[in-house]
Amino acid sequence: MNEALASKQRYNRKEVLLLASGGLLSLIAVSCGGRPKERQPALENIPQPEKYPQHRVVATIFYVGESASASNGYIDNISTAWEDDARIQFGGVDDPDRRNAEGVPADFRPKENPFYVALPASEFNKRGLIPGAREMSPWAKEAVTFQENRSLFKGRWVGVKNPENGVVVYGQWLDTGPSDDPSDARDYQYVFGDSSAKPKNSFGLKAGIDVSPAMTHQLGFDIAKGGIEVIWQFVDSQDVPDGPWKDFPEIDNRTYWN
Repeated sequence: MNEALASKQRYNRKEVLLLASGGLLSLIAVSCGGRPKERQPALENIPQPEKYPQHRVVATIFYVGESASASNGYIDNISTAWEDDARIQFGGVDDPDRRNAEGVPADFRPKENPFYVALPASEFNKRGLIPGAREMSPWAKEAVTFQENRSLFKGRWVGVKNPENGVVVYGQWLDTGPSDDPSDARDYQYVFGDSSAKPKNSFGLKAGIDVSPAMTHQLGFDIAKGGIEVIWQFVDSQDVPDGPWKDFPEIDNRTYWN
């Protein structure tokens, strides 16, 4: 296993808290540009097995290619749990300050989905596959190839709702965190458990999910203000509605270690 995983950063995000209220109501998926495209099925109306409960938590913003600085504890966000250099697959730095009207990077077209999240459940650490990690997930019985260059977690779809305006945005799992130690985050009870489980993360605002700049834009939050509080749940790929998250190649489940 590449030693880059051992140095995986702690997530120090720009943060602001918006308190959620009420349960999931009717959700509106938005098109590029932030205007409603068409009314999409609410998360609660999409056939979902009990293995995918809803979680209401604080979220913080992260992005591919973030450099080390005082604001992030001098730990960069270039590597991820499954990639030594996420900029290669993504196509560049997903700078939150360089966006176009649709909320995606202004300087280049991403080579993979810019709608992505991080969750604090590691599959690998510097020693290799974490024993029991995959067995804790709802996909443990899936017929996947358990090779070192394949992940059971990476690329999974997640629906994220802004409870203030009812907007839901869909993204894919790209990294692990937020956590006190994202390179070895083992908060399986929260990520894969029922809705009563709360994140163990004690860093910053004790966030339970990280969301990308594109997701933040479409959710209707001011990127400059940083974080949010959201309701999220896993969604099977066949249940993900059309939206800007479908305009790019999907994030695959491969690992990219040198």
